[in-house]
Amino acid sequence: MAGVSVVLILKWVPLPFAWIAWLLGAAIFIAIPRLAIWMRTPLSTLGAIAISLGAAEVWFAYSLPPEVDRQLSPPMNQVDSILGWAPRPSQSVRAKATAGGRTLYDVRYSIDTSGHRITAVDHNASAAGCIFVFADSFAFGEGVEDSESLPYQLGALMQGRYRIINFAAPGYGAEHMLASLERGELSRASPCEPTHVIYLALPHHIHRAAGKTTFSSGGPRYQLRAGGSLVYLGTPAAIAASGPAQRSWWLGELDYQFRKASIRRAFAGRPPTTTDGDIDLYFAVVREAYRIVGERWPAAQRHVISWNIHDYFALGQARFYRGLATVDANVHSIESMVPGYALNLAKHSLDPLELHPSGQTYRRVAQHLAAHLFGTTHARQ
Repeated sequence: MAGVSVVLILKWVPLPFAWIAWLLGAAIFIAIPRLAIWMRTPLSTLGAIAISLGAAEVWFAYSLPPEVDRQLSPPMNQVDSILGWAPRPSQSVRAKATAGGRTLYDVRYSIDTSGHRITAVDHNASAAGCIFVFADSFAFGEGVEDSESLPYQLGALMQGRYRIINFAAPGYGAEHMLASLERGELSRASPCEPTHVIYLALPHHIHRAAGKTTFSSGGPRYQLRAGGSLVYLGTPAAIAASGPAQRSWWLGELDYQFRKASIRRAFAGRPPTTTDGDIDLYFAVVREAYRIVGERWPAAQRHVISWNIHDYFALGQARFYRGLATVDANVHSIESMVPGYALNLAKHSLDPLELHPSGQTYRRVAQHLAAHLFGTTHARQ
């Protein structure tokens, strides 16, 4: 009977874990007078804890911002033996995010036959060059339509004079760029001879390279050995973050139910501590990736966009910039492209609850790159 009640509460009652805790506490206090004296004190303590947890559950539920629920239909990713996960080729995916009853975005991602998100169509058979864009959800364009992503808008500004390949995917980091160059897609062949290579660097990529996020633990793993040598440890693709369809139904259901717990959300959202070793590993990965780029395509311009938000992942903005200065590439700060960006993230993002950049923000970045890298100041209308 108790099990049935718990199931019904989880399915139909708001704040289910608060009610479960209160019912448990009430049941304990009702039972105490009928129990042996030696059992009353410990059970009273247990009952008080249960009621307190119920109260804490309610407090966190109303003090925390609503949780963002992201859905991809159909699931976008497939397991990749080198990268851990990668977009499945030749598909159109509906991406929707909601929070607190509001829709934050509802867009489509179009993936081409090579497994890359589409960019502006190249109408010029004799293109002046080719641009590679790496790495994460910002480069991919999470939450915006195909035509609003940074690579797409940069291609539109180029008016077909440059071919652009978007190698990014949500959750990727510098380790994915390096793995692709060393042993993945770009180790086997190149879709074109790059004239420009652009990597979007975020402080959060430090934790990704160290495998300190739930998704990056399934991606390429590297270790920085004594003496500075970088060693590839492998890619645990079996646990790659390629979507809930790969898990058994009961694990998915269990995860879904526990996500309703506000206390879990309050404490699970705290990031791990960044160590000096994490930072050293990350910049070693970035340097090695650009070393390979310079060796394989010596004529290609190498650029890094420093998207300096959440600097605590890098133990401060100055530390992040010092590390980027060791990379053999031209570094461009997001602040030089969108002044005041980090000071007012909500203004330049999709929503205060969804801090991926808006299409307009990507447009300003694309305009800056077009003007400073290519001398282009107008876009096709």
